[in-house]
Amino acid sequence: MTVSCSKDNEKIKLRIAQLESKIKKLKEERKLKSTKIQNLMDELSTCKESKVKYVEKKDDFDVIDGDEKLRDNKLDVQTENTVNKTDNTKVESKTNIDSKENLVVKEEFKFSSPEDIKGKCKKSDINRVFHNLKPYLKKCFKNNNIKRGKIGFNWKINENGSVEEIRIIKNNIYNKNLSACLKVVLKSGRYNSPDEASCEVNYIFKL
Repeated sequence: MTVSCSKDNEKIKLRIAQLESKIKKLKEERKLKSTKIQNLMDELSTCKESKVKYVEKKDDFDVIDGDEKLRDNKLDVQTENTVNKTDNTKVESKTNIDSKENLVVKEEFKFSSPEDIKGKCKKSDINRVFHNLKPYLKKCFKNNNIKRGKIGFNWKINENGSVEEIRIIKNNIYNKNLSACLKVVLKSGRYNSPDEASCEVNYIFKL
């Protein structure tokens, strides 16, 4: 800035007053600009501190308090993850149910030993023969795809230990192939001779 002064005192005073006024105005403007800059700096610093957090990875940053869209996206991701976890839980639950059903199907073929025995056949002998026949009895149900129901039989064991008569005493399955298969298997049993002329066994297959 160049300053020229005149020899006229009045003019000098006026010029000095103008210059002082201009200088004052420039100082005020400079101060105002400085204040604005400082305010901007403070705001920027606040934004950095509130919105960005350094994560102890290479140069990654984790946005903590971004704009609404960013927060909404974050919530959407969280919601999606929650839904996926729920779906996974449902899938796991379904798998557990299926497994239980499979176990039930397997357990359906775990037949207990006959208890209803009339006559003097030894229970241990009846159980021995029935135990040996179990694999074939199970195969009858499996081959006919039977998983639910009841079917009961009565069979007579003669003095030679052979099954001479067999009949159905209960049935809500109504599958002829199954009935015929079970009859063949039960009739093939060979028992020890009973103490009396004959004895009878009643047994119901419950699935």
